[in-house]
Amino acid sequence: MGIFAIFVLCAYLICATLLGVIVLRVVPRLTVTVVNIVIFVAGAILGTAGLALLLHFAGKRFGLYPSLSQENSVALILTAAGVLIGGTTLVWLKEVLLRRAK
Repeated sequence: MGIFAIFVLCAYLICATLLGVIVLRVVPRLTVTVVNIVIFVAGAILGTAGLALLLHFAGKRFGLYPSLSQENSVALILTAAGVLIGGTTLVWLKEVLLRRAK
């Protein structure tokens, strides 16, 4: 793994953490705690991976992206969506399961 890959991974984790803090502050039922931020980042990784796989398989199967520049721009949008959807869903799921356990 090169130094650039490590830099990109660190930048991704920092951006996901900052976005997690913002989302957890804005959404009324979610609280900003260290556990929720860690869960948000884990969900962000899963959401990004899931949407990236969806993009890859759909693009190859149906030939949606004839050029690499089109695929890269769609991948960037899906990465941001994956971070938001995956992170928020995992924290929300944790909150729902904790409320039901009480």
